[in-house]
Amino acid sequence: MCRVIGVARSGYYTWRRYSASARTIANKRLLEVIRRVFKESRETYGSLREFHSLHRQGYRCGKHRVARLMQTAGLRAVQRRAFRVTTVSKAMDAAPNLLQQRFYSAYPNRIWTSDITYISTQEGWLYLAVILDVYLSDGACRNVWRMSW
Repeated sequence: MCRVIGVARSGYYTWRRYSASARTIANKRLLEVIRRVFKESRETYGSLREFHSLHRQGYRCGKHRVARLMQTAGLRAVQRRAFRVTTVSKAMDAAPNLLQQRFYSAYPNRIWTSDITYISTQEGWLYLAVILDVYLSDGACRNVWRMSW
């Protein structure tokens, strides 16, 4: 077997006589803890967050050691997509475009338009809704008609 592998027979027996080093055993134990913390974080912790988590739990190790152990074990953090608030639902159909982009009216109370938006404040989200009558007075309406032709 030693001849096939290309190792000296004395080297093989020397290797068999010695057990794993203390550092190797400590790395294996630390890697088990790293795997547990990684799984608890839903695989979102990178080496730096993992390092801080281990320190909070009382483990003493370096951040580069944690990074190396995670890399050799193939543990890579997965970034979750941020939740975005949207106003358009895919399940809803869009309303028909009745105005055909003509946002003016010669008569009051004929065409109303509205919109809603979200404003982030220190106290939370504020919702702003605006409703407008697109009626224009006679003079302004004539000018709009001239510009649209």
